[in-house]
This record gives sequence, C-alpha cells and structure tokens, in this order.
Amino acid sequence: MISERDVAFYREQGYLVVPDVLEPETLGVLRRDLAVILEGARAVTSHTDVYDLEPGHRADDPRVRRIKTPHKFLPAFERLTRHPRLLAVLQALLGSGVRLHGSKLNMKSPKYGSPVEWHQDWAFYPSTEAVRAKLENETGRWKWPVWWWIKRFNAWPASVEALSGMFDFNRAPFFQSFM
Repeated sequence: MISERDVAFYREQGYLVVPDVLEPETLGVLRRDLAVILEGARAVTSHTDVYDLEPGHRADDPRVRRIKTPHKFLPAFERLTRHPRLLAVLQALLGSGVRLHGSKLNMKSPKYGSPVEWHQDWAFYPSTEAVRAKLENETGRWKWPVWWWIKRFNAWPASVEALSGMFDFNRAPFFQSFM
C-alpha cells in the first residue's frame, strides 16, 4: 500500500498522506453511521459516554464537539479498526505490534466550535525503534521494571499518557498513537 520511500518520508517528516486507503463504499457507510449518531445528539442535554457537546447545544440545534470511542458502539467504526488496507499502512509505518489505544472523532463544524488555543501534544512521531533506543539509553534503574515489561512483551504496560509520567518525553524523540 505504501513504499519504502513513503516510510522514509514519514520517519523524517512525522506525517504521511496516503490517498484512497478506504474505498468509497466504506466511506459511505462511515458517513451514514456518523450522521445517525449525530442525529442522536438531539436527545441529550449534557456530556455523555458518547458525546462531548458544545456550549449552546439544544435539541433543535445540536452541537457536538466530539464522539467518544466510536469503535465501541458503531459497527462500521469497529470494522475500520481492523480494515486490512488501513492496518497495512500502520504496520508498514509502526511495525506489526499495532494495538488500538482508543478512538474519538473531533467534529470541526463550520458554524460553531469552541476555540482551542494553540497547543502541542507531541512534537515528533518517530518509529518505535527511536523510542526504544532513547529508553534503552536513558532509563534510570528505578524504571527498569517498566522497561523490562515493554521489551519482554513488546507492549506498553500503560497508556502513552501514563508512560510520559514514567519517562521524560519532554525531549524528542517520543511517540504517540492516533488510533
């Protein structure tokens, strides 16, 4: 699905645009499911396990900021997390140990939306090899049990946010998953 040149570009620049990963039929199903869930926001008056609402939300004028964990209650989005073409791209970029950490849909509506001040979640998104090398060289002895878990099971023992408390990710390189 992507070339070695694409992988090199991603590792250098931290992003990659891959056109036509999803078929038009798949996109149509996702859009229909999203329209249904957005219509359901008319029935709620405050934040729920599904919706984060914008100020001014009303039944006659729904204003949704975010759909939380759509893969848990929308079958099309759950299938998206296992879509072969999407997984092929992710595995080419990140390796075979791709795991679903969470999901959300941030709505960017044209007529409303709370301002989000400039912020930076993470500055760079290198390959996991760069993270492994950084941790291998900079992990203090008291953090070795967590690092042992990562190396032994090839898996993060906690969320990326929790790891940021264990390791100093205020300096590059570090990594975050968007899936």
